[in-house]
Amino acid sequence: MDLERGQVIDLLPDRDAETVAGWLQAHPGIELVSRDRSATYAQAATQGAPEARQVADRWHLLKNLREAVERVLERHSAVVDAALKALVLLCQLRRDPLWHAPELTRQPPLGRFEPEPVAELAMDLRQRQPTPIRSRGKKPAAGAPGGRARASAATRARSHLPSTGGPSCSIR
Repeated sequence: MDLERGQVIDLLPDRDAETVAGWLQAHPGIELVSRDRSATYAQAATQGAPEARQVADRWHLLKNLREAVERVLERHSAVVDAALKALVLLCQLRRDPLWHAPELTRQPPLGRFEPEPVAELAMDLRQRQPTPIRSRGKKPAAGAPGGRARASAATRARSHLPSTGGPSCSIR
């Protein structure tokens, strides 16, 4: 196919490397060979038109790009999922400004006439989850995302362990 003119030049009887290489040798002056990822066509182009430049065709370039993007998205799926969850929450906040997620703010119910806080969300890529930055001047409860860190399991367990004072029983 002549890519500049968009015309079919010839139809080969098969897809063998020898056939393609022979056709290329019979047509000197070919400067550019557009081909797929097949090793057969790479070998044929190298043998039949060694001076010609080999390039991927548009369809295979787009296919390669799609596969590369899919690999990146699979590798970073946790971050992508967290970003999508944050986007859903932000859309909900835009639709209903008084809406808030108790699981994010963990605040006690408000008084009858007190306005509900609007959680401002941000993506913390280290935690890979949406976290509230603040809620109209109110601090998040301890243990809530954006609040003080919860005590570790070891710290919570210390209060239940008897202290013998010996070095073998110390927990650090």
